[in-house]
Amino acid sequence: MPTHNALVFDDDPFNLEVVCRLLASANITCTTAPDARQLLSTLTSAGQVDFVIIDLEMPKVDGFRAFEALRGLLGPAVPIIACSVHVEEMNNARALGFHSFIGKPLDKNRFLEQLE
Repeated sequence: MPTHNALVFDDDPFNLEVVCRLLASANITCTTAPDARQLLSTLTSAGQVDFVIIDLEMPKVDGFRAFEALRGLLGPAVPIIACSVHVEEMNNARALGFHSFIGKPLDKNRFLEQLE
C-alpha cells in the first residue's frame, strides 16, 4: 500500500515515466504534469502531496518560477526537490530554498537514496 504521494513536473514524458517507475518501486504514488502552468489544477487533483520533484528547465514556466507558487500553496513543510541536467544550478536551487537537488540523467541505483 502506497505511503506517500509525489507531485512531479517535467516537460519530457519519458522523464515523467522514469521518475514514476522509480517512485513506484518504493511504493510512492505519483501525480504528474508536463507543464508548471497546470500547477493549480494538478495540486487540486493530487490530493495529499508529500513532496514535489520539479524540472528546472521547462519551456513556459521554469522550475524556479514554479517554486515560488508551490511554496506559497504547499507551505514550508513540503519538500520541493529541483531536478536538472545542469548540476551547476544546484547552488542556485538551494539558495532559493529548494529542499534538495537531483541531477539528470537519473541513476536508478541512487535515486531513492538521493530522495532521502
